[in-house]
Amino acid sequence: MRTTRRITWLLLGVAACAPGADATGPDRDRSHLIELGSQIIDTRLVRPDTAPASTTGDGYVLVKFPGPVTAAQLQALSASAQIYTGLGASWTGVYRPGYKIARGAADLAALAPADTITVMATVFPDADVSRVAAAAAQLPGATVVGADAGQQVSRVRLRVAGADLAAATSALANLAEVFWIDVEGRRQLLNDTTIWVGQSGLNAGMTTPVFDHGIHGEGQVVGYIDTGIDADMCYFRDTARGLPPTNACDGGTTVDLNQRKVIGVDFLTST
Repeated sequence: MRTTRRITWLLLGVAACAPGADATGPDRDRSHLIELGSQIIDTRLVRPDTAPASTTGDGYVLVKFPGPVTAAQLQALSASAQIYTGLGASWTGVYRPGYKIARGAADLAALAPADTITVMATVFPDADVSRVAAAAAQLPGATVVGADAGQQVSRVRLRVAGADLAAATSALANLAEVFWIDVEGRRQLLNDTTIWVGQSGLNAGMTTPVFDHGIHGEGQVVGYIDTGIDADMCYFRDTARGLPPTNACDGGTTVDLNQRKVIGVDFLTST
């Protein structure tokens, strides 16, 4: 990305064929494609913009080269206020709002109208991130939860009601300062196969024979050997009884069977 006379070029250089592809095979020439995270642009079907400065208000332009951009091409492009085929570019086009919205955001707008979605708007480094945050805060169903100005790019993070997601991402994409819009993946524990795989293996029809025999772990004490355990962490902490007994391995073992999970901790030494 480079700014020259209020026009920012987004340089795209691709090889004629994907690595390892057969150049003689059908449709192996990829030099006409721009593969974005939102869509694939076929430059054979999209008419190039020959005067980008007059066709968009934000001044951001895609510049497509048929191969890796050379230093000479980059220097010539930096010195030009227009895009000429003499510079070696095979296609140029305005960076349109529709190019900015990730496929995942568009899919969720249709699939999760009842959920609240976390949206991340990436802002150009030379843009005012506070202006984007202020505009995002006015969107229906949206709440801004963070805005960070970085050296490379800036970001605005917001929570959006699923029913308003399509309208919100569209409005964000129309802001000149916004470069990219995506949704954050939801963090969740995936442990749906561990129980039956551990009890019956992969080929027993997802059965749980241990549970079927009434064995669930109640009243059982299991020894665990490791370099150490944090008995005060949230998974083990007993807020009523405090920490479990600690024993040196050569000094006997004291346990507290009333502890929530850890009944005793043994160490090699007393320190």
